[in-house]
Amino acid sequence: MSGATVRPLIQTGLLPIFAPYSKVQAQLGAQGLYKVDGTYNYSTDYTTVGASVKVQDSKGNLYTGEIQKNGQIFINNLPSNELLYTVIVDVPGHFTTYTPLEVGRKAGNISIGESIYYYTAKSKAGDINKDNVVDLNDALLIEANWNKNNRNTDINFDGITDAKDFKLLESNYLKENDYVLDTPSPVQELNGQTIQTIKAKLGIN
Repeated sequence: MSGATVRPLIQTGLLPIFAPYSKVQAQLGAQGLYKVDGTYNYSTDYTTVGASVKVQDSKGNLYTGEIQKNGQIFINNLPSNELLYTVIVDVPGHFTTYTPLEVGRKAGNISIGESIYYYTAKSKAGDINKDNVVDLNDALLIEANWNKNNRNTDINFDGITDAKDFKLLESNYLKENDYVLDTPSPVQELNGQTIQTIKAKLGIN
């Protein structure tokens, strides 16, 4: 021995470290942004489609989700003491969706953040004026912007308002937003105009 004092190694109990925030990963889903065959379009830059994702807690506080180019969504810094949220996804030309999210857990009096994957609702196309119903008013907006690059009426985000967008609207015609309780009655006729007269004027079969 060199004469140095040797002390035994004693490991005391360590306090666990709990995550103070929850994190959520998701994927943006909207009918008009899918390929014609219904599969996800990974060639789209989803940061440019005009969509927004927000998470609201029970107190009304909003947290913004970050949309990536490939459509992935990251929602960070959700307080661990809040377990129930509403996910609000807004895509131009589509119904805005409101879906419940539960993340985080309790261990006694301790709030623990979690990291989870969340499956968002697929937004239905056609609600151009965002009144929670697809009806004649939306069809009239497509007519008014025919062959123009208007983001709200360019439902499939290909740079022009045309028959492809009208077809998407027509697939949900007269439907109401499933995620909203109080929706207006759909308008089917206005000043003698119907969806059929609009299609005839635009040359849509």
